[in-house]
Amino acid sequence: MTDRGMRPASALGHVAGKLSMVLYGMLNNMTPYNEDKRRRQLGLVQSADQISSSTVDVSQETVDLAES
Repeated sequence: MTDRGMRPASALGHVAGKLSMVLYGMLNNMTPYNEDKRRRQLGLVQSADQISSSTVDVSQETVDLAES
């Protein structure tokens, strides 16, 4: 949020508000946090597990260029 020009204090307030809404919903419904459900609500399709388990083919030449 701060990358888009929002002041750090305002960004922190927005994040705190979102977190409090999630916590209130969990406590109100007595349900555990479900990351996949929350990501779908936010319009984010892939879960963190799907992102970390995907493989990327990179040639050794590319790796050598990045290290130098």
